[in-house]
Amino acid sequence: MTIWWVIGGLFCVSPLAGQQPSVRAASDAALKISLELPHNRVRVGDAIALFIRLKNTSNVLRQVVQTDPVRDYDCRIKDDFGHVIPLSEYEQNIRKFFAGSARTVEIQPGAETNSVINIARLHSLAVGTYKISCSYLLAGMSTDPRGDSTSIVSNTTELVVYADTETMPYKRKSRMIVLQTDLPVAVVKEGSPVWLRLRIENTSSLTVSLDEWTPLAEYSFEVLRNGQPPALPLTGIARRRREAALLSVPDRLEVLPRQSNTNVLDISTLFDLSVPGTYQITASRSVLDSGDAEESTASSEPVLLTISRQ
Repeated sequence: MTIWWVIGGLFCVSPLAGQQPSVRAASDAALKISLELPHNRVRVGDAIALFIRLKNTSNVLRQVVQTDPVRDYDCRIKDDFGHVIPLSEYEQNIRKFFAGSARTVEIQPGAETNSVINIARLHSLAVGTYKISCSYLLAGMSTDPRGDSTSIVSNTTELVVYADTETMPYKRKSRMIVLQTDLPVAVVKEGSPVWLRLRIENTSSLTVSLDEWTPLAEYSFEVLRNGQPPALPLTGIARRRREAALLSVPDRLEVLPRQSNTNVLDISTLFDLSVPGTYQITASRSVLDSGDAEESTASSEPVLLTISRQ
């Protein structure tokens, strides 16, 4: 029995509101938490998927209280010098202003829950080597007559963040256009639409002119299932639609200085997302910067999508 939770942060368990539990040793805990990085080497700026497994190692039913993961879970990241990397300003605001609701989840003996988080949203990680561990407080429930709490600590896993020194031989990074992507809903059930929002912004003081077809023809996508290459190919229908659109004469899209343009498309109509799991999606677009004779590329940061079972 496996349960997946992804809430832009972490899966967690925490004490009931208002309780002040005592804390006993982790060795006395009936639950075990383990961490896994599908990729322990990532480029700086990329999404970093961290998989967390919580297993009931006892022979009795365990109950855990889930609230807002980013408030209840303590994920600690240290650099080569042993310095703890602080939370990003975005994440600090989330923890400060968003409380979340609590509910009780039962974990059968020998069963486990699983979750995946993007720790790149929690911490700003520069190039370097990091050690990651996680802990949380497990509130004593009816199965624990002492009614106290256990501090559960995970294993430690290592992450290497490296600089992206690879350059495309014919396209460089755009100096004028910034491409941003986001998923209005990051966890969807299999078979449901997956809306991806694409926003290009002209950060220069000049007007930028872009070819305009349809979003399918204008953008290229890299979609990785569970962070593993190879990238998923376009479906046959999507590939034919893209090829047909590129054969037509494009319109021109003028993006004024400091202005932006936004498109939304259902990415599930372009790629086979029928297999439950975590998908990493990156978008890019060709740009002809003003005054340049060669094309450049505007690329987004990866976003994480979770497909759950019906």
